[in-house]
Amino acid sequence: MDIADNLKVNLVVQENTCIASIEGRIDSSNATKLTEYLTQVITEHGPTMILDLKDLSYLTSAGFRAMLITTDEAEEKGGALTLCNVSPDMKELFEMGGMIDVFVIHENIDAAVSSRQHNASM
Repeated sequence: MDIADNLKVNLVVQENTCIASIEGRIDSSNATKLTEYLTQVITEHGPTMILDLKDLSYLTSAGFRAMLITTDEAEEKGGALTLCNVSPDMKELFEMGGMIDVFVIHENIDAAVSSRQHNASM
C-alpha cells in the first residue's frame, strides 16, 4: 500500500503475525500516516507485528516516534513489535538516537518470525 509518495508498506499476515515491509523514507511528511496505517493493521489483524526495514532508505525522529507509538499500541493489545533487516546505517541511527535497546531487532525475517512463534507458545 502506498502511504505517501515516498513510502510504501507491503503487508503479509501469517500465523497471527503481521509482517509489514517498509520501502522508502519515513519522515515528518508521512510518519503520521504510517502510524495510522500500522495502528489500523493491529486493530484488524492482531497485535503481533514485525517491521521489515530491509528497503527503508531514510529515517528521522518522526519515524522513531511512529515506531514507538506502534509498539505501545501492540503492547496495549497484548502483542509486540519486532524489527528486522535493519541495515548497518539504520542501526547506527538507532544507536545514536538511544533507540537500539528500545526495540527488539532481529537479523532477518526468519529469525523474527521464529521468535514470535516461540514467544506465542510460551
